[in-house]
Amino acid sequence: QRQMCIRDRLDGECCNHHFHMQCENCGKLIHLEEQETKKIQHFLEQMEDFDLDVGKSMLYGRCKQCH
Repeated sequence: QRQMCIRDRLDGECCNHHFHMQCENCGKLIHLEEQETKKIQHFLEQMEDFDLDVGKSMLYGRCKQCH
């Protein structure tokens, strides 16, 4: 089961500036802090010359309770 993100309920403006991480086991949705998202985005821009659309970025894995 997927937890609802604030961007599912609103226009999406307040959740478009950070990554979301979702546990593939329990469905928990985690919001990565904007500062950490910017570090990853900057790395990809510098190392790969890749312009990432952060508002559409979901990372999948397992949360600390499930691994």
